[in-house]
Amino acid sequence: MLPDVLVTPKLGKRTGHRWLTLLFAAPFAVAAVVMGYLGAVLPWAAHPERDASAISERLASPFDAWLGPLREDAVAELLGAGGYDGTFVTWSYAALILCALAAVAMVLTFVRRPAGLRVARLGFVGCYVLAVAVALALWSISGFLQTPGTWIARIGYFGEKDTHLSRVTWWWDMAWPCFVAVPPVVLLHVLSYRASAIHLYTGDATLPRVGDRLIEDVRTWGSDPAWRKSWMGTIASIVAVFLALRLLAMLGCSDRYYVPEGSGDPVVQLVQVVQPKQVVKEVFIVNPRSAISFYVPKLEDSEVEKQVEEMTEMEYESVTMAMAGATGVGGGKKGGWPEGMGQKPVRFIRLRDFGPGWDDGMDQASRADVNFLDEFNKITGFRVAEQSEAITIRQLSRFDKGFAPPFVYMTGDSNISISRNDTQLLREYLLDGGLLFADAGHPNFDRAFRSYITRELFPDNRLLPIADDDPIFRAPYQFPNGAPPLWHHGGRKAMGVYAKVNGRVRLVVFYHPGDINDAWKQGNSGLDRDTAQGAFHMGINIVYYSFTNYLEDTRKYRK
Repeated sequence: MLPDVLVTPKLGKRTGHRWLTLLFAAPFAVAAVVMGYLGAVLPWAAHPERDASAISERLASPFDAWLGPLREDAVAELLGAGGYDGTFVTWSYAALILCALAAVAMVLTFVRRPAGLRVARLGFVGCYVLAVAVALALWSISGFLQTPGTWIARIGYFGEKDTHLSRVTWWWDMAWPCFVAVPPVVLLHVLSYRASAIHLYTGDATLPRVGDRLIEDVRTWGSDPAWRKSWMGTIASIVAVFLALRLLAMLGCSDRYYVPEGSGDPVVQLVQVVQPKQVVKEVFIVNPRSAISFYVPKLEDSEVEKQVEEMTEMEYESVTMAMAGATGVGGGKKGGWPEGMGQKPVRFIRLRDFGPGWDDGMDQASRADVNFLDEFNKITGFRVAEQSEAITIRQLSRFDKGFAPPFVYMTGDSNISISRNDTQLLREYLLDGGLLFADAGHPNFDRAFRSYITRELFPDNRLLPIADDDPIFRAPYQFPNGAPPLWHHGGRKAMGVYAKVNGRVRLVVFYHPGDINDAWKQGNSGLDRDTAQGAFHMGINIVYYSFTNYLEDTRKYRK
């Protein structure tokens, strides 16, 4: 005999709980939206040059936290090279077909007839298959991107080392919506076999039904409570352990950043300015009414020559000073910082957002980041990482206090895509000892960056020209006339944001408007060696400044 909880009065024809139709329609509405999004975005995933589509941008913006990485130029280029471009097109067609089917199923669930109930149940099964298919597709993609030999695997593109675990972590970050969506669908599937749902669609009020029995067994632990508790407890334990691991991964800290320990001399070399020689042009005095033209074009009159002269208006050369010593503070000759932590490699951390060109110059051909690390090692003698690291702002916030990267590098060639929450995390990092080293890769980035800094990141501070005698230009290389101007994408002077950190005012943002990483690339982008060397030296000054100030500002955490 059934428990009283399952005994319900006989209902009228096709009445029952009408709100069930809304519940049954919900997963199909969500599936239609997601499939429509995938159908619109996937063709762009392997073709970044088409990503400028306004429709694609509008559709993608709410989902960047989910499938955003697939739409980045570097990943798209690699996926295209791996043959995923045709696969993505095929998947996009399948997604659009599924979108249409989901929309039809959603409409049919409102038709309270037996066929509507059958469509709902069949659709629930389709949701399971779809979740598994998407999860497997993402597993395939994550495996390809993490394959040893691809530059993404070698540089730790997703902020982790090239291990099997990193593949699982990134796959889960992409695939978790599939698993989160399954339990609600399972619940709805069970509800579709309850008496109230069957009566609503068919008018048959016969009791009991399979769904009612199943729900009652779960509620009362079934006819064999010991067995029921055993498997329920096992499932609950597995889910709890998995969720705990994910929570620890989300709240836990990344690998600590260690500044080299030791002591050194803060002054190494002086960078002197050599003003270019003024060219005296020859002037002919002739009869202005003469039919003969005496004008002979000179090389210095060409627009190309003027651009080159402007680009290299100030040449920099290093002159060894009498003071000897290795880079660092403390007055020693070994090099390092007394408050440093061990002799771990110096790491170059790049900030990863979803704005275009965020990884400009960091590919295997340009090697701007690797070249800078090599030059840093050659000049300072400190151990350096083999590759740079790209991390998100959220990953940046997971470092232990006092052991975060003293600086993060940021570049781009167009708009900046950083959420309000990430902006708050970035501001907290900077006001807690960090330094943002920004570099304009294009005039469009210059405009976007200035707007982002003054309107969002530091609305109460101004982006100001950095004075030539600022400490960042004085050690370990002295730049009497400020940073090398280079390409002038946003002016000739380095800019910065000053803020009070632990009671003293210092730079929290250093902005070079002249694309300094172009001088770090292979071939130095056509610059002569002396000018390129000045760009490397400027980068070393920024690292030195960030290390020195970070250790002082975060001393309280390490105590």
